[in-house]
Amino acid sequence: MTRYLLIISYLGNNYCGSQRQKEFPSVEKELSRCISTILGESVKAKLYSRTDSGVHALRARAFFECNQIINQDTFLKSINSVLPDDIRVVLFSREKCEPETVLKKRKKTYLYLIYNHKHYFPPYLKHRALWVKEFLDITLMNQAISHLIGTKNWESFSAAGSPRHNSIRNVVNVRILRKGFLVLIFIKGEGFLYKMVRLITGILLEIGKGNIPPTYVREILAGKTYRRKVVPPYGLYLLSN
Repeated sequence: MTRYLLIISYLGNNYCGSQRQKEFPSVEKELSRCISTILGESVKAKLYSRTDSGVHALRARAFFECNQIINQDTFLKSINSVLPDDIRVVLFSREKCEPETVLKKRKKTYLYLIYNHKHYFPPYLKHRALWVKEFLDITLMNQAISHLIGTKNWESFSAAGSPRHNSIRNVVNVRILRKGFLVLIFIKGEGFLYKMVRLITGILLEIGKGNIPPTYVREILAGKTYRRKVVPPYGLYLLSN
């Protein structure tokens, strides 16, 4: 069996997450179906990192195994001609075998995209970005970054419904930028809990609106009870993993 690596880009609006589910549409299911059709053998594609329902990805890593030696150019042309319009294979190659320990430590980067304007929201960003009408002070938001970086217990920034061994995760970098009316929040780490990025973003937005101080993040991580604000999935993008 030969293992192949795919770098894929997709919009998550039409899928109940990336992970294969028996009764619901998923990115893995569509990818597996199309690859099997092209190769004429049953293939199960698997993503290295899962995304939740409605979340997008720009460069997600996936792999599959088969009994054939595949031509890269021919495969890329074929697979992108049969995949739905909201999934595309960007790169394709033979996979270098890596130990599971290496794969688990591979860092993931997420982007949350916000359009910050009081009266106007571009129609082309519908289901692609979150519209926030209140002005966001990114100076205040950036003051919270020091409390977010590091290996911590992130239980207060996780949602129920996903099994996990523990809540310890390492966030290695957070960047918050303003580009015109766009506010971009980048979060990089060695794995995330269920809805963790969306919960962090929700708190950062409350800080940016001036509703809570930047130090509130530290209090939440210390166990302070708070009203959790999970931002919608359609503004979230997996950039790399």
